[in-house]
Amino acid sequence: MTDEQQTDSTTDAAPRLFAFYQEDKAIVDGLSKAMRMLLQRDGLTAHQVADIAMVILVLERLPYSTDGAYVDVHFTERSEEGHASWGFEVTGEYFGLQTSEYMAGPYGGDSSSRTEFETHVGGGRSPVEPWQLEDWLSVFSGHAEPDGPEAEVHVESLDALVASASSQAVPHNRWEQLESEYA
Repeated sequence: MTDEQQTDSTTDAAPRLFAFYQEDKAIVDGLSKAMRMLLQRDGLTAHQVADIAMVILVLERLPYSTDGAYVDVHFTERSEEGHASWGFEVTGEYFGLQTSEYMAGPYGGDSSSRTEFETHVGGGRSPVEPWQLEDWLSVFSGHAEPDGPEAEVHVESLDALVASASSQAVPHNRWEQLESEYA
C-alpha cells in the first residue's frame, strides 16, 4: 500500500466534526448529566438502560459525529390544557434541541414547535449563545429527575452504532481543539 493510499483510507475513517464552539460543551455536558440522572429511575428495563447508554455514548463523542447514529430523547408534560415537550436529536449529520407545545381550546387547539439550537457536520450552526439555552437545559434536566415525566428514548441501528463508535476513536481534548466563539 502506498503512503497516498494509506492516507486516503485513514481520512475516510476519521470522525467528522459538528460545527460546535468550545463554549457549546456546556450544553452537551448538561444533556449527558440529564441522561445519567435518567438512569437512576426505578423500573427501567434492560433495553431502556441500553438505549440510554447509547445516547450517552453518542453525546460523549461530540463534537465528533458518530456515523449511523440516530438518537432522539423527549420529555413531555401533559395536562388537561395540552402538553409541552423538550427534547434533542443527534444523527450522524445533525444535532438539535427542540421544544413543542400544544394548547387545547374550546374549538380545537394551537400548536407550536421550534428548534432552540442546531448544528450540522461540516458547518452550519444556530446563531445562539450557550447561556441563552440555560433555561431550556434546566427544564430538560429537571424532567430527567426520578419523579419527572415519562421519557421517550429512541435509538436506531444499535449494532451499527456500537460498531461505528468502537471503530472511530476521538481525542480526549476534542473540545479544546475547537474554535472559541469569543476568540
